[in-house]
Amino acid sequence: MDGSIGVIEIKPGKPGVSGYSRGVVRDITDIRKTQQLLKETEIRYQSIVELSPDAIVLATVEGSIIEFNEKALRLFNYQHKNEVLGLWIGSFVDPNEQIDMQTLLVDAIQNGERLYAEVSLLRSDKLKLIAEVSAKLLGKLDDKAPLLLILARDITEKKMAEEQLKRLSDTDPLTKLFNRRGFLLAAEQALRYAKRKKIKAIIMYMDLNGMKQINDNFSHSTGDAALVAVAQTLKTTFRDSDVIGRMGGDEFTAVALEATLANAHVIISRIRKNLKNYNFPVTLSLACGVVEYDYESDSSFLHLLRAS
Repeated sequence: MDGSIGVIEIKPGKPGVSGYSRGVVRDITDIRKTQQLLKETEIRYQSIVELSPDAIVLATVEGSIIEFNEKALRLFNYQHKNEVLGLWIGSFVDPNEQIDMQTLLVDAIQNGERLYAEVSLLRSDKLKLIAEVSAKLLGKLDDKAPLLLILARDITEKKMAEEQLKRLSDTDPLTKLFNRRGFLLAAEQALRYAKRKKIKAIIMYMDLNGMKQINDNFSHSTGDAALVAVAQTLKTTFRDSDVIGRMGGDEFTAVALEATLANAHVIISRIRKNLKNYNFPVTLSLACGVVEYDYESDSSFLHLLRAS
């Protein structure tokens, strides 16, 4: 004996069994240490799970929920774990994204990778939120089936702020139309769509007549009001699928999909008619140039815009 202290288990022998008077002595120090370690590990695990700022969900490989931490309950608007245990994890995903999400998850599991994705999720009250979701298959423990660990963090407000910043960077603050940067990006995208779908389109370049006289003879606020009136007229004249922008000053542009030069004359007449609805000290009118986009042509958008 080296004088160290340990834990032993003593079991008396059974009467009638040879040697029972000597009993049985077994060193269980390592067993007790292991049991204590497991207990401490479980307490630590529960603390991490419950104090985590992320929603944590444990599920079977088939997707059946077996653990749902407090943050997950609050995120998905539930009161008790019993309401969610056994539910399919896919039921919390927007139905429009369920198939894509399932495909990504299966691929990640099969490749032994961790999944990262932005996903639209649904709460119990049917409110939608956007979340950063990561998932990974945990290794087998004690020969039991592996489990799926899922973490989710609500980024709805962050995405809304990003969208707001993007709108501000792409939008003219006075007219609320696309600014030059936003229009060029949106117009290029619209023409790529027209080329892919093999449909016609027209590009219109317009400027407000007499803008200098309006500013000089009345006021810049009157000039601003005239620009807003033109913008509102363009919004009501063109369709939602069309792209409208203010390139700067009194210059406006538009891309009208599924339109030809023959349609342009109708559009221009409608614009001029709608402008007459505004009661201004001077008559508002636009000078318009039009060019037709041919999806079979390789002309760039800027080349077409200069030709309009």
